Amino acid sequence: MSTLWFRTSGTRLVTSSGDATVRIWDLSKGECVLTFKGHTQAVWDCSWHSCGDFVASASKDSTSKIWDVNSERCRYTMRGHKDSVSSIEFLPFSNTVLTSSADKTLSLWDARTRNDFVSLVDVQDGSFKKSLIGSLCFVLIHCTSGSKIEVVTTEDEEVFHENFEAVSVMELLGCDEGMCKIKSSSWHEV
Repeated sequence: MSTLWFRTSGTRLVTSSGDATVRIWDLSKGECVLTFKGHTQAVWDCSWHSCGDFVASASKDSTSKIWDVNSERCRYTMRGHKDSVSSIEFLPFSNTVLTSSADKTLSLWDARTRNDFVSLVDVQDGSFKKSLIGSLCFVLIHCTSGSKIEVVTTEDEEVFHENFEAVSVMELLGCDEGMCKIKSSSWHEV
């Protein structure tokens, strides 16, 4: 198992796995109730949509997929990355999906149409491991392949970067009027 996400209701869990599957688990029964197959290589990450009806997955096969939990099938396959897709996440309460890839890009997709409408290319010199989306503004925090954490914010279609040494766990506290507050016991700007 590479990733797990709880559904917002807390009754189900979705997992991604090296066997190229995405599985949904019923926590009250303690069993797998649905298995999605369609990726050709390991699935590195998965995420629930806030409504609970859709799951997104990111794979080593350079694709990401949107799965319909009710119809039990793949709704869309999103192609465009040139290397392994390492993370995927729905923006809170929207149909926008963020993917990050070993090809050094972050992409925003419309989950209803599978169109890539924003792609941030070569935003740093390593591959992405995980991206997190701030729920109150467009803030991406991701860990690079080394020991750095990078904060990327988007405003007026410009990208702003700050790198921090990952010497401790950092916590995004929230955003207010374009200002993000990051709590950490020890970190320093690179």
